[in-house]
Amino acid sequence: MSIMINLRDLVTKKDPIVIQQSLSVADLISNHKEILDITPLEVDLQVKMDFEVARVWGICNGQIRYVCSRCLKEYNKTLQINIQEALTQNSEIAKSDPEESIQLVTSDEVDIEPYIRESFLLELPYAPICEETCEGLCPTCGINKNESSCTCKQDQIDPRLAKLKDFYVE
Repeated sequence: MSIMINLRDLVTKKDPIVIQQSLSVADLISNHKEILDITPLEVDLQVKMDFEVARVWGICNGQIRYVCSRCLKEYNKTLQINIQEALTQNSEIAKSDPEESIQLVTSDEVDIEPYIRESFLLELPYAPICEETCEGLCPTCGINKNESSCTCKQDQIDPRLAKLKDFYVE
């Protein structure tokens, strides 16, 4: 499935074009073992021509099911991705403003799905955690420290780094 916009049609419209549809991104999560499931993204975008630049903006929403990288508990999270893209067929405009990323396109018909998919991938956390206060698993006994405590001693220091503990003695 693709989400196509026609740049020539945008020139004649003074109001933004509204795009609302679902987009499956399940194929993108196969390399992310911490992601168990994802709903299709609900895409809600607007597109408007601003001189020779097509501006695309809006929000994509979805539900994602993760495994916490600290405690290995499964949890759900609402994903909300802000989309802002600028597209032009004019190479001078694409190069002119280093502050703004304007994508150069060569055709009147532009598929904006790759831009949405890229924004989705950039929104994914490197190591998802269920809560900021998640204490994770005990490295010795494996108990989930969010649910109960253990009496394991945590002062194991790598022998190669043991001398560093005396470096800043007060």
